[in-house]
Amino acid sequence: MSSSSSSTSLKFKSCPRKDIRSKPKEKIREEISENMEALDDRFEFDPEECNVASGKWVYNSSAKPLYTDESCPYIDRQFSCMKNGRPETDYLRWEWQPDDCTIPRFNPKLAMNKLRGKRLLFVGDSLQRSQWESFVCLVESIIPEGEKSMERSKKYFVFKAKEYNATIEFYWAPFIVESNTDLPVILDMKKRIVKVDSVEDRAKFWEGADILVFNTYVWWMSGLRMKALWGSFGNGERGAEALDTPVAYRLGLKTWANWVDSTVDPNKTRVFFTTMSPTHSRSADWGKPNGTKCFNETKPVKDKRFWGTGSNKQMMKVVSSVVKHMTTHVTVINITQLSEYRIDAHTSVYTETGGKMLTAEQRANPMQNADCPITQQLIAVTKEVVEFYIYTNKSGKRKIETSHKFHRVSILLLFPHKESGIMAGGNFFGRVFTYLANEVIVNGLANSHAFQRFAVRTSKRIENISKMAAENKEKVAQHLEEISQNMDSFKKPR
Repeated sequence: MSSSSSSTSLKFKSCPRKDIRSKPKEKIREEISENMEALDDRFEFDPEECNVASGKWVYNSSAKPLYTDESCPYIDRQFSCMKNGRPETDYLRWEWQPDDCTIPRFNPKLAMNKLRGKRLLFVGDSLQRSQWESFVCLVESIIPEGEKSMERSKKYFVFKAKEYNATIEFYWAPFIVESNTDLPVILDMKKRIVKVDSVEDRAKFWEGADILVFNTYVWWMSGLRMKALWGSFGNGERGAEALDTPVAYRLGLKTWANWVDSTVDPNKTRVFFTTMSPTHSRSADWGKPNGTKCFNETKPVKDKRFWGTGSNKQMMKVVSSVVKHMTTHVTVINITQLSEYRIDAHTSVYTETGGKMLTAEQRANPMQNADCPITQQLIAVTKEVVEFYIYTNKSGKRKIETSHKFHRVSILLLFPHKESGIMAGGNFFGRVFTYLANEVIVNGLANSHAFQRFAVRTSKRIENISKMAAENKEKVAQHLEEISQNMDSFKKPR
């Protein structure tokens, strides 16, 4: 899901031209892989190349989860589906595939190098808490036991990676602004009051962070109206006014926006806002009128147009409107649509409530007890979101205007799968890719920023060329000749 530190730009030594035919294939592949990892570290997001919010979930039976609730010691028992007895694990093997690009596998070392000397802070509700937990779980395995620690209080949680002088933090603020129900939680929603004009008391914990990631949504959705208060809670409900929920939400977000604009230094800190996480409590939404909410769902919805009743577009428009008028640039990460499809990605009855595990009797009544908001974001979703946080935090670089779009060079450029359309030209295209990988990457061009930009543009172009191969060989040869000439220009001394 980046830093401005110069340590994130890996330095390469120039390599003399070599006869790659004398090297074993495995040695060549290792060299390409090492250079590709370094290249990956230097790529910036290009908002014009890929809309990560548009895509589909693809099942990968051979996928190895980056972590599980059994391998990571930091996941709350409430979200530990496997520990709590979920019988199937297919939900771990669905990978998000954007329509316009390929997302490389998450690299924890690369992520931590980008966080070196920095603070990453998540602020919000249980969705943010699980995003924070997931981020910690994605990277903690590469940090030696004596070089990491966890500090927890009622509202504030800090994971420290001493080797990297970095922290990954979470602050509990379900409304972002103050309320009378943060802790302890008031179960009677009619008694909840939001102090829509105040954020200062909690914001002192947020100051100085290098990456700030906010969210707030589900706690606002307790009814059509929300009690809002200006001033002190000292007089209880006196002075509180019931407002339409979108109105109260807008007032609260404006208070947050004012704090960001007046306090955050955009030259030091990147600010993100994560859109709402959907609920799946009405199985009729996905064509199962006799279903039991999300209980026993094991596959995502395939209809790309699917939008359930658990996501309020009016509230999303409020976020867009508030952010649009801010003076500080805020990157809005649209996780809503890709999460909408994951009706299988809930703790369901494999959870706890009130600090206690559901009993067998409670599990037998999923209509009453199944937990169907996506409170724990999926590993695959979290990986993509985490990469977005990491790779877009480049202080001093160009501002990213389109919030939910990014581009990463396709791994297929170097290692195309035999089944993919890119290999439609058979052995001929295999030789083309060998040339690209070994003559270009291994021989030192990875050190050229200009080449990196060229490679991003070329990966898509080569895909298009492969599709034309069977139809017009002459055009293919012409396009490949142009690419070859362009690459030759990078080899010339500058």
